[in-house]
Amino acid sequence: PRSRRSNPHESAPAPTSSHSPDERFLLQALLTEAQLMSLAKQFLRPEDFRHSLYRQLYEQLLQLPDDASSAHLPQQFAKEQPELARELAALYATDFLHEHLESQFRLSLRRLKERHLREYRQERLQLVAPNSTEHALLGRTLRQMEEELNRIFKPR
Repeated sequence: PRSRRSNPHESAPAPTSSHSPDERFLLQALLTEAQLMSLAKQFLRPEDFRHSLYRQLYEQLLQLPDDASSAHLPQQFAKEQPELARELAALYATDFLHEHLESQFRLSLRRLKERHLREYRQERLQLVAPNSTEHALLGRTLRQMEEELNRIFKPR
């Protein structure tokens, strides 16, 4: 399912350094190391991002051809979505360690997905009756999601 997008012309609050460091790191890693995009496409959906600007940035990265560079995204957004262009420029400008980039990427991805799984579990369990068929199906779905998390974090 596609995420609910707000009006692209609405002004969104700029993320702060305390706002979702895992989301910020995942985007920085994707902008720095293009080969991580294939891993992200397997496990990460736009709706996994809480912050709307980060969600929009990830959606834009998903739309790029595999061999395309994300270097032109700031210019692409400069006129139509200045908030997005500013945040993307800030992500490019931030210097972070390249050592163990993939392991840090996988860890951030796992934490993001674990948070999503917890929220999904809470939301769904409120909607089904205990000991019902739906409850059993939900349990199976949750186990599959947990197995997905284990695949993400599996050492290479």
